[in-house]
Amino acid sequence: TTYPPLPASHLALLGDLYGLSASSNAEIRTRFYCLALPHAPEFAEPAAAWVTGADGSGVLKGRMKFCRPVLRAVAAVDGQLARRYFERAKDAFHPIARKLIDKVPVSRKVRR
Repeated sequence: TTYPPLPASHLALLGDLYGLSASSNAEIRTRFYCLALPHAPEFAEPAAAWVTGADGSGVLKGRMKFCRPVLRAVAAVDGQLARRYFERAKDAFHPIARKLIDKVPVSRKVRR
């Protein structure tokens, strides 16, 4: 059984209430962004900044299981935003990760 997605306001509340959108645990934060982004595009810029280290931390999330799904989810919401953040941090990624992330399709609209 599948259920309809939560409204964006609920996702934002969960992100704030449980600290999912600010967790220092990359596993939790990656899953939150991948679930929230298709329905709450306001998380696109914080997600792109977080995964590329442009969020003030300076810590790039270089593991493929973190960077690729988050950048793919951001690209589905705002392809130009994802491309802009990736291009700024491109040289910091491992060559294999860079090559695979570079293949992520860039779309302009969310497909629902």
